[in-house]
Formats: sequence, structure tokens, C-alpha cells
Amino acid sequence: MFPFHLWLPEAHGGATTSSSSILSGLVLKGYIVFMIVLIVRVFTLDLMVKLGITNVVMVFGLLGMIIGSVEAIREHHIKRMLAYSSVAQIGYIFLGIGLGSEAGIVAACFHIIVHACSKPLLFSCAGRLSAISGHHKNLRNLRGSAYRDKLAGVGFTVGALSMIGIPLFGGFVSKLYLTNASLSSDKMALNLMVIALSTVLNALYYVPAVMCVCMKPTVEEEAAIQADVKPESLTFDLSFTVSAVIFILAIFILGIFYHPIIEVIRSGVQML
Repeated sequence: MFPFHLWLPEAHGGATTSSSSILSGLVLKGYIVFMIVLIVRVFTLDLMVKLGITNVVMVFGLLGMIIGSVEAIREHHIKRMLAYSSVAQIGYIFLGIGLGSEAGIVAACFHIIVHACSKPLLFSCAGRLSAISGHHKNLRNLRGSAYRDKLAGVGFTVGALSMIGIPLFGGFVSKLYLTNASLSSDKMALNLMVIALSTVLNALYYVPAVMCVCMKPTVEEEAAIQADVKPESLTFDLSFTVSAVIFILAIFILGIFYHPIIEVIRSGVQML
């Protein structure tokens, strides 16, 4: 959560792929779920709204959405870029909590699930693309890596499109519900403006990254990369393949068959 995020890019930048996937998919969500339970069940939303605490949470969320995206645009290290993206995406979650309404909490919970599927997919695919490119992590050195492992290229693209919020992908639904929840907020104009701006900023770093890994490399670039690639990096990775396919399917399920999931979340929130 902004502004307590400074450790995150460094942690992801030096962590293994599996560690980054677990950190982004599970660890970062634990305290948020605990926070939601505290706000809804222990203190109640009405009290949080009266005390103005939800407004503070909302401000941090809005700032995280913008600053995280801006930092990601400036980053060329693929894992650090994804880490800053997490700062922005967690900002969406805190925006939902900060709305102080049931609709906002439901949207935040759905985005937690979407992020828990999309970001591990992005980190695992980024790790695979790096491994088959001589373990380079600079985006320039990953040019054409999707040609070396098509599943990793497809997975990275699916995860990126979900985080941008393209229709049929899970991220679109969570942003749509956040937008609808913001319509009843007294800060509707500000919230909608930041959601729209953050979405554009998301596209400004994810689209170039996808284009980079999918762009066919020149003969010279391919030769230089192949000289650094270790033979064991090119072997079939069953665990990566299974996890990537599961996450890809999950993102499409969240983007297409989302209504029953939303209803389950809404029922759960009402039971708190």
C-alpha cells in the first residue's frame, strides 16, 4: 500500500520467480483481507465513515493507483515493473475499501481475486521469458522471447490485458464494479477520473512490454541471446505449464462467468 511500498520493487527484483509469484498472489493479500474483516465486522463501515478513516484509505488508494503506474512506466527491469504495477493494483483495492459501502467492498474483494490470478501469472511468465533469454531481465533483452516459449508469451499477454482492464478479462470486471460503486460516492468525479487515468497509465507500460516480448528479434539479437542461454533453460517445464494454463483459464472465467462469483462475495460480505 502506498506510501509503504518502497521495499516491494527491491524484494521482487532480487527474488526468485516462485517467491515473487507467492508474494504477489498470496502474501500481499493477507493483511488486506484481515483489514476488510476488521472494518466490516469489528468496527463497522458506518463508524469508519463517520470517523473519516475510509477517506484516508481512499486517498492512499488513489495515490497508489497513479504513483505506482508512473513508476512502472519509468522502469525497464521487468520484475520491478510488475512490482510497481502491484502498488497500483492494490490501490484499486483500497479505493474500493475507501468508498465505505458494500458495493465498494465487493468490488475490492473481486479485485483481490483477479490480482491473485493475474500477477502470479505475469511473474511466472516473466521468469520463464527471462530464463530462455539468458536470464536477462531488461525488457530490451527480452525482445522476441515469446517466440521461444509461446505459452509464456500468451500468459504474459493475458495477464497484462487483465491488469489493463480489457473486456473478457477479469480485470475489466473488477474495474467495472469499482466504477459502479464510485457512482454513489460523494467524490464520484475524482474517483472516476483517477480510475480512467490509471487505466491509461496501465496500458502505457503493459502494451509496450507485450509488444517487446512478442516482437520478432533480428538475427543479430537472437544470436546474442542464444549465446547466453543455458541448455537446461530450454527444457519443458511441467510445473510452469500447468500453473500458467490454470491461471489463464481462471482469468477468463473471472472475466466471463463473473456474476456467480460476485454473488458469493456479496453474500460473504453481508454475513460479516
